[in-house]
Amino acid sequence: MPMAIRKALIVYFSPSGTTRRMARAIESALRTEGTPAVMIDLGRDDDIPFVMSQMGAARDNICIYVGSPVYASYAAPPVTAFLSGLPPSCKGFSVPFVTWGGVNSGRALYDMARTLQERGYPVLGAGKFVAEHSLMWALDEPLAKGRPDRNDALIAEQLVTSVEAKMRTSEPATIAADSLAPDPQAPPEPDPEGFTRAKAHFPARTLDQEHCTLCNLCADQCPVQAIRLTPYPEFGPECIFCFNCVRYCPEGAIRAELAPLHVRIRKLRERYGEPAESRIYL
Repeated sequence: MPMAIRKALIVYFSPSGTTRRMARAIESALRTEGTPAVMIDLGRDDDIPFVMSQMGAARDNICIYVGSPVYASYAAPPVTAFLSGLPPSCKGFSVPFVTWGGVNSGRALYDMARTLQERGYPVLGAGKFVAEHSLMWALDEPLAKGRPDRNDALIAEQLVTSVEAKMRTSEPATIAADSLAPDPQAPPEPDPEGFTRAKAHFPARTLDQEHCTLCNLCADQCPVQAIRLTPYPEFGPECIFCFNCVRYCPEGAIRAELAPLHVRIRKLRERYGEPAESRIYL
């Protein structure tokens, strides 16, 4: 007997907005398929514990789409924490997806799929979507400028259509997490501290107190609530170096020297040589 999904859940984290764009494309495709979807933004919504408790108690089949930007090869910490806290499921399915800035798609998709698989949410499909590099907002020609675009959204629609078709079968075909590894023949070992180590390579921020007006906009724009005003902004260990505080400070009081990082990013792009193409796995 075909399985019927009563509802899909789209959970994502998107400091720069590009992962949100793909989440909305997925939601639109699900709506076209007749499957209602609930969207949860891990950087903005407060009712995540309630949603997770409902998932654990759900009696219907659940398909959860989980989206993350790729940060230095890894999934963003809020996504990793969400996945690790998922209640075990015996009726759930999953579709992880990532956005990456044209340098290296890394191990994020594999790590997400592996955790979902371990928590009892077999993977029906997955996607990597190219997105404008989030640390190059001030440049005229950032890597992957203008992405994701309409073509990327169409690829996301293909992913949803294929997953929905699988769910209309009695035993939906799943894919192994190992197939999503950078090298499927040699999947990497778990590395929970990987992003913590990577943070050491990001430039420090400085605060010009003379220009700071204590407007609190930096704290409002921080997706991990890492900024506290005491009375001036202070950055906590939760910081993921998205640099939204630098980007959106109206007075330019919070600064970071990003130019050397831009040079390094372009060199890494040349070294990895990964085609800047969106791709789905089914």
